Amino acid sequence: MGHWKVAVIAAASAAGIATVQAELTRAQLAGQASNVAVRLDPLGTASGALALLLTIGVYWLLGRAIARGGGTTGAAMAAGAVAGLVAGLLGGLAQAHGVEGYLSRALGRVYLPPWFLSAALGLYALLLTVLGTLVGAASAWFGARAARRGDERRTP
Repeated sequence: MGHWKVAVIAAASAAGIATVQAELTRAQLAGQASNVAVRLDPLGTASGALALLLTIGVYWLLGRAIARGGGTTGAAMAAGAVAGLVAGLLGGLAQAHGVEGYLSRALGRVYLPPWFLSAALGLYALLLTVLGTLVGAASAWFGARAARRGDERRTP
């Protein structure tokens, strides 16, 4: 399987994880009153940590698969960056949409220009895209390095 196919699978998996997490957050915030402090339950916090760990694992496996397929650590890192960019963009948009309703209710009580919420959520999605790119590249690099070390240990 080509490197790009593995990268597409990784991007789709990571975006799916982020979308599920966004939906869990949206469902949790839907029941919150907008005039009190947000209190996320421990399950919500744990699901966010689990989503992060699963996403890192997806990119690590991407790097490992590329290295095992004969690719370099640089190729794994590039594939991780591209997969992270795509997944970060899709996941960031899903996350921004997930908190939009709550923030709209909360900010509706104070005067802010109508464009403010859209701009803030756009910046949030952009930051998650950049973070996804960095996490994808770094995790894939570590996965490729682990595969290389494993291959070196097996060679007599």
